[in-house]
Formats: sequence, structure tokens, C-alpha cells
Amino acid sequence: MSYIKDLIKKMLVAMSVRVLKKHTPYIIAIIGSVGKTTTRNTLYTVLSRKHSVRKAEQSLTTDIGVPLTLLGCPYPISTPKGIFRNIVAAIKQLYFSKTYPKYVILEIDGHMRGEIQRLASWLPIDLLVVTAIGEIPSHVEHFERPDVLREEYSYIRTALKPDAKVVVYADDEYAREIGGTEYPIVSYGSMSRADISASDYSIVYEQGLPAGISFSVTKPASHTPIVMKGVLGLHVVNGVLSTIAILEALGEHHFPINSLVEKMVPLPGRMRLIPGLKGSMIIDDSYNSSPVAIEELISVLTKLEVKRKILVLADMLELGRFSAEAHREIGRECVGFDMVVCVGVRARFIKEGALEANVSPESVMHFDTPEKAGEYIQNMLNVGDVVAVKGSQNMRMERCVEEIMAEPEKKGKLLVRQTEEWLGR
Repeated sequence: MSYIKDLIKKMLVAMSVRVLKKHTPYIIAIIGSVGKTTTRNTLYTVLSRKHSVRKAEQSLTTDIGVPLTLLGCPYPISTPKGIFRNIVAAIKQLYFSKTYPKYVILEIDGHMRGEIQRLASWLPIDLLVVTAIGEIPSHVEHFERPDVLREEYSYIRTALKPDAKVVVYADDEYAREIGGTEYPIVSYGSMSRADISASDYSIVYEQGLPAGISFSVTKPASHTPIVMKGVLGLHVVNGVLSTIAILEALGEHHFPINSLVEKMVPLPGRMRLIPGLKGSMIIDDSYNSSPVAIEELISVLTKLEVKRKILVLADMLELGRFSAEAHREIGRECVGFDMVVCVGVRARFIKEGALEANVSPESVMHFDTPEKAGEYIQNMLNVGDVVAVKGSQNMRMERCVEEIMAEPEKKGKLLVRQTEEWLGR
């Protein structure tokens, strides 16, 4: 089976190379541990107003996912039927399509050593975007140490064209290292030294519950106030900042950023605000998880001025031998919340860490499944409560959100992983 997969991969790469030579699109590659998808979708929303743009409809980040995006192959590759349909779509793109998008937005990640090196050997990148990396990046499980994964990330620079540009998240020292200094850089972040920065971040409330965020974007010669409803978190701010930084690098100065951004629909599972049962509010952050992302969620929850704060955390996967201590460290940060609900085998270490930090044993619960956690939370919710839910994607924490949301009949539109493929797992 691995032989067949390798053969298909080589076929897709060969066709991708030919497509790129035929159409020469402008390739924007986004790499990092946190914030790739938010940046991808925010940038697509803005650029597609005036240009033809392609992005992956899912997070296709590996050395097989990237060719699928370049070839316009939208089908799962885990089944024979999906493989066949993708090959047909690729052949149509290569031999019969006369048009191709001006911009292609790719997400890049390294789940195994050598993946990014293989990508860089054939993928010509015009603009590299480096989002947050963190001390313990996502997908570190298959690497000896976090710095080895960061070294793998750095190979992406070998794919840059001679006239390429780089956009870097200035608040993260590891992102700055991976961005390098060989190419022109546009930086973004909260630091005043960043080319594109944010200030005056605050949470917008309606009827005593969080309803969105407001902040101001500063770039040379302009200062723009922005309000975004239905979502919380620094990742949203950074998604906007990175998009503006990318537009600066592209020389695309004609977009009215504030009016476009304020109309954006929040992404499912990424700190999206969803009304909960009994007059509560859910911060649905169930798309995926990592130490850096959980720290951001905890930071947001700490700042909220609400009646009760309930933090629901499931296993962080793909951390390998760093897993136990990473979970304990997160637990030690769970101080000051009215309840901490842990879900999964690894999340027992979150409970251990919370107890080490003198969190009351009565306020720390553990459950084996997201459904059981949701059923428990249902019974103890009150008006004005805020429940924040997070976990790695295979923990399926959207099922916990479904148990406590006020309108579960809307789950198809509001929750992550509602496709037929995921629902069948």
C-alpha cells in the first residue's frame, strides 16, 4: 500500500510541476504552528474580491496535500474512489484547462522529517508567510526535539525564488529565525517595531456576554479601527495583520480592509462564539490544539468579565515524549477558572498540573469522551456562563460543543468536521 501511495505522490508532483511551468501562478506559502488557516482564509476573502485565487478547501499541508491543491483536486485520497477522482481532476487541469488562478495560497507543514525538504525541491515560492511557531510546535511527535522540527521548517527558504519576499510574525522569535534575513521582509504583530501592528485590543460585550473584538491596525501613514463579531482571540487579529502585511508585500494597496474584514464569517472551531444552553456562551476552539494555542485561549478567557468561566480541554496530540509535561504545564496555568473539565487519556496530566497549582479538586473534572463531558456541563450551566472548548482534531471536541449549544440543529453550519467523511468516523 505504501508503494502505491508513493507512486501516486510522484505522479501528482510531476503533474504539479508541469502545471506550474505552464501557468506560472504567484505562489503564497504559509508555514507555522499556529494561525496558518486563519491567515489563508482571511487572505483569500480579501484577494478574491479582485483576483482569481485558489486555496485548499481543507488544511492540505503535506507533500501530498500541496500537489492536490495545485491541481485543483478536492476529493479525499484515502479511498480508491477518491484517488481515481483526483487523478481525473488532475489530468483535466493539466491537459484541458486553459485558465489558472493568478494567486495560489498554500499551507505548508511538516508532519515527518524530510517532508518540507521534498516540497522545497520542486515548489517555487514567490511569497513566504511565517506565522507563530512556539517553543513546542505542533506535530513535534515524530522529531527528536522541537529544534529539529524548527530546522525542518527552515528548509522552506530553499524554495524561494530569487525575487521572493517574506512576511513574518514579529512576536515569535522562532518565526523570525525561520524567516531569515536573505529576502525583503514585512513583519506583523503587536510589537511596535513590526511594520504592521495592532493596538487597543478589547472584547465587545452584548447583554453581559462576549460578542466579538475590536482593535486598531497601524501601518505606515494609516491607523484603522476594526470590529469583528462572533469571534475572539489574538489569532483573528494576527490573521488580519498578516493579510495586510501580505498585501503590502504584494503591492496590493487598493483594498478597504476594515469594511471587508468586518463582514467576514468566523471559521468553525477557531474561537467562534456560539450561543449555549440556558443563556450561556460557548467559545468553540475545537478545530485543533497545541500548547501555544491553548495558552492563547487561556489568555482570552482570563481577560473576560463574565459570571463564570468554564475551561474544557482535551488531549493535545502529536507531542510525542513531550506530551506528559506539556499537558501538566497547561494544567498549571488553569488557575482562576470556576471549573476545568479535562477530556481524554493525556488530559489526566492537565488535571495533575491543575492540582499541583492548587486548583480546588472539586472544580477539576475528568471524562473519557467529549460526549460525557458535554452531558455533565449541560446539567451545571447557568445564565451568563462562558464555556471554552479545545482539543486536537481527533479528540472530536465539536461533539462536546454540540451537547451544550443552544441550537444543535445548526451544527452543520457552525461546527467544524461536519462533512460526510468526518461524521462517518
